[in-house]
Amino acid sequence: MRRISIISLISVSLFTLFQGVAAPAVATYSPLSVENNKLCVHVFSPDELEPAAKLVNGRENSSWGYVVVPIQATDRDRKKWTQFMRTAAQRRVIPIIRVATFGEGPNWAEPENADLIDFANFLNDLPWPTQNRYVIIFNEVNHQEEYGGSLNPEHYADILGNAITIFKRRHADFFILPSAMDNASINSVTAMKSTTYLSRMFAHRPELPSLIDGWNSHAYPNPGFTSPPTARHDHSIRSFQADLTFMKNYTQRVLPVFITETGWDGQSLSAGTINTYYQTAFTSVWNHPQVVAVCPFVLQAFDGPFAKFSLYIKPGTPGPVHDFLTRFATPGQPPLSLPQPSPTAVSTSQLLPRISSIFNSGGLARFYKTIKILLSIFAPPEQTSSITIADKTYQLELAKSPTEKTRGLSHRSSLPKDHGMLFLFDTPGIYPFWMKDMLFDIDIIWIYEDQVIGVTTARATDGLKPLYPPSVVSKVLELNVGSGIVAGSPVSIRF
Repeated sequence: MRRISIISLISVSLFTLFQGVAAPAVATYSPLSVENNKLCVHVFSPDELEPAAKLVNGRENSSWGYVVVPIQATDRDRKKWTQFMRTAAQRRVIPIIRVATFGEGPNWAEPENADLIDFANFLNDLPWPTQNRYVIIFNEVNHQEEYGGSLNPEHYADILGNAITIFKRRHADFFILPSAMDNASINSVTAMKSTTYLSRMFAHRPELPSLIDGWNSHAYPNPGFTSPPTARHDHSIRSFQADLTFMKNYTQRVLPVFITETGWDGQSLSAGTINTYYQTAFTSVWNHPQVVAVCPFVLQAFDGPFAKFSLYIKPGTPGPVHDFLTRFATPGQPPLSLPQPSPTAVSTSQLLPRISSIFNSGGLARFYKTIKILLSIFAPPEQTSSITIADKTYQLELAKSPTEKTRGLSHRSSLPKDHGMLFLFDTPGIYPFWMKDMLFDIDIIWIYEDQVIGVTTARATDGLKPLYPPSVVSKVLELNVGSGIVAGSPVSIRF
């Protein structure tokens, strides 16, 4: 047995604290593949979770509705947000977290990569209730006041691309949504038409449509937040359909759609009219097969410009539109998160206290426990199983835990002949893979139950490009390239 010096162990520990664990292959599950409660609401504060849950899960037997809540760079309070996530699990609510910078005069500050790192580190340490960790990367960036006083699609494209990389390095289950656009904006000094903005983004970073996990829309009933649901123009409540048509120029993927803001002006329209509009919208417009969540804006706002949208008429008193919306709540069955810790990166401000704690009371035992975990992470999984496909048998490494799935075959120089790595999933679904940090080409064998349904040759140069199965899979096998396996081959596994 090789002896490892204490200096080497400390070096490994510090590297892990700074870097986290790289995320190569497995991404998120598709929310379109499970039973889903699409009712959602937008709130301003995590303190509003309890009343939000009463809305989105307000019908008998309904569960796992969604709540959109912003988090500012100045509001990374670990105790508060940990309690928010724990309450979300107890109340069966799926959080959608929208990251924001901070106010800088009349504008929101322009984000930097350091903001992304701090948000990813902070959000990765929270106890998310569901497997998918939904995060929106900023808000209506085609308005200059939302982006440091500038209109800069190329900069936001870089920020979005970097966010995808940074968050998924922290954990593969982060589900990254781009900023929604204000679809009512036209090209001017202070704003940019959404299609113009997106065209410039994708010209600068053409890989982005293949990297985002879903689509984010603010489907307001414009003009004036009073348009009926029968309106069909590109800035009505059907604006998400115009977005999807536009996106077909860049990708053929079936993108899950999250309508994270919508709603009618309650000061210009009666509650009865708004309820009729919501009935038509939910049954004839937002019943689109790609729509995952519909989030009326906003739960509570009693003064200022957003009061006209408030679903509460005064503190503690929901209004008639709020009560009407509960009828659209349904049962949801999202895959839940596994209560398994994984190494995480920390910001510089958190590093010294964490190192210091190692040497405090009881710290030495925890330190050695940490080293044991690290060694188990970086050691290859035990090879005790085999898989036979047609007449070919391969020795297996099993990737079952989130850490093993995240690590995959990344950073290895090769895979032994007649060996493979098998990824096991508790729930069949559409599980995309990527080749980030891979050093050699592989064949990805897509398996459902006991049969191969497809084979994809993946190149190390594919990098962040998502590779999708042809349909729902229950297992995925990675082999050396040139395996010769074809769709339809029978599969037998010995554990």
